[in-house]
Amino acid sequence: MTGLIDLRKKVDIVLTKRKVHNVKARVGLAIDISGSMRGLYTNNTVQSVVDRILALAMRFDDNGEMDMWTFSNGCDQLQPASEKYFNNYVNQFILNNHKIEKWNGTEYAPVINSVLTEYYPERSGKTGFLGKLFGRGKNDAAEQAKINSIPSILIMITDGANDDPSATTKLLEESQGKNIYYQFVGIGNESFRYLNQVAEKYPNAGFVSIKDLQGMADDALYEKFITDELAAWLNKSAAA
Repeated sequence: MTGLIDLRKKVDIVLTKRKVHNVKARVGLAIDISGSMRGLYTNNTVQSVVDRILALAMRFDDNGEMDMWTFSNGCDQLQPASEKYFNNYVNQFILNNHKIEKWNGTEYAPVINSVLTEYYPERSGKTGFLGKLFGRGKNDAAEQAKINSIPSILIMITDGANDDPSATTKLLEESQGKNIYYQFVGIGNESFRYLNQVAEKYPNAGFVSIKDLQGMADDALYEKFITDELAAWLNKSAAA
């Protein structure tokens, strides 16, 4: 299997091609864990994806970690992925974790809501992990503004249409005032009509379709994920 150092080199090639330099951002990965995804978890496809996107996240996030969620009808926020768990994250924190929801339906709103609350905890009055890390908790407006100004990327991988388009759209509307970009990734043969629509409508949402996630080469995968639109959004957000 390709090592993390080699993956990061491939990320750098694509970032250079897209003219993205010295951009800092928080990176989160949300992975569908509905019933139809079971085979992709057990055949190592999801682990491969976690490893490859971790290499991407490490090029943006100074702490060397990638925030992690799984989602079905609900969602679970997991232990952040890091180099320490390279090639073993899925078994350790997902498949062998009996506390998280698995193999049910597909809803996007719960996980998007969880991500927004983690990155912008003031929306619910809670202090998320990042707030604790930066010492937030005193309702300091200046510190809050500083944290909120950090660009955030959520890569969200799904193999099916969602059952909650209205609730999802409401959250995407709320996100228009926040410094977050949603890169939706549809895998398999689903048409993904809804995700195509939101990608067309919202400037901070993109959609890419990948029929065979496991079979796609690393460099081709990064070319797919780091679109010209995402690169332009990152550069604009970093310059703001």
